[in-house]
Amino acid sequence: MPVLIPISTFFIGCHGLLALGLSYRVAMERTRTRIWHDASPVEVASQPNYLEHPNAWAEVVEKMTQQSIVTKNIEDGVLQRTIRAHGNFAEYVPLSRMALRKDETFARTGCRG
Repeated sequence: MPVLIPISTFFIGCHGLLALGLSYRVAMERTRTRIWHDASPVEVASQPNYLEHPNAWAEVVEKMTQQSIVTKNIEDGVLQRTIRAHGNFAEYVPLSRMALRKDETFARTGCRG
C-alpha cells in the first residue's frame, strides 16, 4: 500500500507550525519587555520614549497592547530563553529534516545509508 503523504512532508508541516508558535512567543515577549534587537538595559534606557506624546493611533495600539499582555519583571530572563529556544529550533530542525529526507529516499530506492 503506497504512503499517501511522505513522512518528511508531514514533519515539514509540523515543524512549520511549531516555528510559527515559537516566533509568536518571541514577538510577544519582545512586546512585553520592549526590547527589540537584543538591547542591553542601558541601551533600552537611552532610547527615546515615543509614548510620551503619542498620536491618536499610537495611543490606541498602546492601550490594546497593555490590555493583552501581562507585564512582569523584565529581568527574569524569559526573553533570552525564548529567543534561545527559537534559535535552537532554527539550528537543529533543518539538519533533522535532511536526515529524515535521506532516510526516506534511501528506503524508497532500496539503498542502505
